[in-house]
Amino acid sequence: MEEVVVIVVVEVVVVVVVVVVVVVVVVVVVVVVVVVVVVVVVVVVVVVVVVVVVVVVVVVVVVVVVVVVVVVVVVVVVVVVVVVVMVL
Repeated sequence: MEEVVVIVVVEVVVVVVVVVVVVVVVVVVVVVVVVVVVVVVVVVVVVVVVVVVVVVVVVVVVVVVVVVVVVVVVVVVVVVVVVVVMVL
């Protein structure tokens, strides 16, 4: 009778240990997956923000260059017209 009780107790302890190990492994895997997903999302957001900032900077630079070119052309035309009018 005592042998049966010892065998049952040992089996219960083994089952409990296996269940605890499985639960710990599952929790660790879930935590790792969540951390990887969060890191990927953060990297994607950072890349998108950098691309948007670069596009905005390029657009601003192009607009400034166009405005400067137009102003220079207008000034040159006005100066040429004034000089021609003064000479004539």
